[in-house]
Amino acid sequence: MNHELLISNLMSNPKAVALDETELTQLAGSSVTYTNELGSTATFTFNTNYTVTGTYTSAVSGGGASVSGPITGWYNGYVISFSVLWPSTPPSITSWVGAYIRNAQGNYDIDTMWLLVSQTQNPGDPSTFWSQVNTGSDLFTPS
Repeated sequence: MNHELLISNLMSNPKAVALDETELTQLAGSSVTYTNELGSTATFTFNTNYTVTGTYTSAVSGGGASVSGPITGWYNGYVISFSVLWPSTPPSITSWVGAYIRNAQGNYDIDTMWLLVSQTQNPGDPSTFWSQVNTGSDLFTPS
């Protein structure tokens, strides 16, 4: 499974390094934009209480046009998680969980797994729930 591969890669990857206290301090209060392999962007503001906020703009929405939503999440050490509540009908939320990986240029990429959950057309039928859950992975690089 993809998540097992990600965890295995992180545990065996010498490039998966925790941000030290100096880097965490420098990160706090900063805003950084990352772009994934599909051209979507995440602009993160790293707050001093290890929360992250910002805006995610998807280049690959279900409607075909780009769509933006607010980011809410957390970071600590080399791990990060964030979610986006999409302004869509039916309602949907995507959540990413991952880690900072130092790339060949010495910058930090963010390697993630994600889940997208959308409300079903028939919320009273629990057998339809898992048909509305999609999963995948994204690699975000500094823009």
